Amino acid sequence: MVRNRAGLPDRVLSDQVQAREWLQHERSIEFWAELQHWYDIRRWMTVPENMANVHQMKIKEYDNGNMEWKLNTENVVDVRTFDPKNYWLPIKRSEMNKAPQLEQNPNY
Repeated sequence: MVRNRAGLPDRVLSDQVQAREWLQHERSIEFWAELQHWYDIRRWMTVPENMANVHQMKIKEYDNGNMEWKLNTENVVDVRTFDPKNYWLPIKRSEMNKAPQLEQNPNY
């Protein structure tokens, strides 16, 4: 219904893998500049595939108002690394006290 309201066609998929890829792509486009995307790629455990190093961007503005953008892929500004232990957050001690059967997440 939401897609139809936005003027987009229905997406009927019978293949679960294809449906998951489509959903992840849609959410990546919808939430790319919001913190939700970070939680999505952590939940899907696809952070290394979605995280890239930060490269220098050169922007020139000309007198006539035109702008030129060039990505300098040779100059890495920030190297991004991800430790797989960061997929999991620690469980609060107060929650562990409420449910003694809980086990703390690994590396905490």
